[in-house]
This record gives sequence, C-alpha cells and structure tokens, in this order.
Amino acid sequence: LPPLLLQWGDLERFYEQGLRFKAKADAEGVTNMEFDILKNIVHDPVMFPTVVSPAAEKAIQNGCAFAAKHLAPVLRCDSADPEPEPQS
Repeated sequence: LPPLLLQWGDLERFYEQGLRFKAKADAEGVTNMEFDILKNIVHDPVMFPTVVSPAAEKAIQNGCAFAAKHLAPVLRCDSADPEPEPQS
C-alpha cells in the first residue's frame, strides 16, 4: 500500500468503523499508515472553514505535513528549493 493518512473526527458518524479499520490494518502489519483523530469535528473536517473550526485547520496542516513527508523524497526537493529536480 502507499502511505495512508486517515483523519477521523471524534464526532464522526463512522468513528467506530474508523477505529476498526485501524485495528485491522495494525493486525495485518500495515506500518505506513498515520491515524489522526480530530477533536470536536464531524465528517470531512477539511471541508469546514478554518475560521469556524480549529479542527479543520489542524486537519489541513496535518495533511500537508503528511504529503510533504512522503512526497519530498520522491520529488527530490527540499524547503530551500521548492522546485523539484527533473526526473531522468
């Protein structure tokens, strides 16, 4: 599997299913997964305006950090030079 980020609100209707999914992935030995439980938010936290929901801002920040961590090595870029080197 590719790296996987799961973000779940603790008020999510499918919260229990998310916990079961994580438990099953852990039992299967999936190690490239991050599970982010956000406080006081319902389904799809990144769809909420960040001025209304601090949890939405946290979800977006965590998602960006996750993407940067996993894509930077592939794109061969660093924070000093955001343009990726061309692949040969």
